[in-house]
Amino acid sequence: MKRLWQIHKKKVYGSFAFLMFLLVCGTVGAVECNTISLLEGTIRSIIFLALWVLFIYLAGGFEKLCGKEGQAV
Repeated sequence: MKRLWQIHKKKVYGSFAFLMFLLVCGTVGAVECNTISLLEGTIRSIIFLALWVLFIYLAGGFEKLCGKEGQAV
């Protein structure tokens, strides 16, 4: 089971990151249509953005693509 988790870990975290992105977009749309208040929408957006960045990090979205440090591309 542990090996299966290691294989699919990045896919699962990437899927959660995509879900958080959709939730952010939905929250912004709800604020624009005055379905939820601005304060509640702001709080939800901040929480969903923080979770989005966390899941992108866990999926490996911020890993360095090349091993050369300090060199301009």
